[in-house]
Amino acid sequence: MRIFTKKAFQFEKQNVAPVITKAAAFQDVPDWVKNTLLFELALKDGSIQVLADMKQQKELENDGMTQEEKELREQAKQLDIKKWQTLGISKLKKEIEEKQKQLQEEKQQESPEKEEQGLNEIPEQIPAQ
Repeated sequence: MRIFTKKAFQFEKQNVAPVITKAAAFQDVPDWVKNTLLFELALKDGSIQVLADMKQQKELENDGMTQEEKELREQAKQLDIKKWQTLGISKLKKEIEEKQKQLQEEKQQESPEKEEQGLNEIPEQIPAQ
C-alpha cells in the first residue's frame, strides 16, 4: 500500500519490525499498517492519505494537497474559519458545515427584522407648495 504522510509515524505490530514513516513523504508500507489504530486516526484527521494511483501522487507532489483539500481550504478561508491552514480534513469539513449553518441562521434572523423595519418606517412627506 502506498501512502503520503504529512507527519512522521511509527506503526507497530507484535512480532514484526516497526514501520517508521517520514513527514511529508511518499512511502510503501505493508498492508497490516492499515489495521492499526494510529493509522485509522491519522487517516481520519488527514495526516495520512492512501494513494489510489499515480495521478493522485502527482497532485500531492505538486503542492502537498489533493484537489478536494484545496477546495475545502479555500472555502474555509472565504468563511473566515480560524486555523484553516492547519486543521485536518475531517475537522475542516465539520467547521465549514457549522459555519455555513451559522451564517444561514443569521440570514434568516435578519430577513424578518428588515421586513419589520420596512413596515415601521414612515415615508417622508413632501410639503405641498
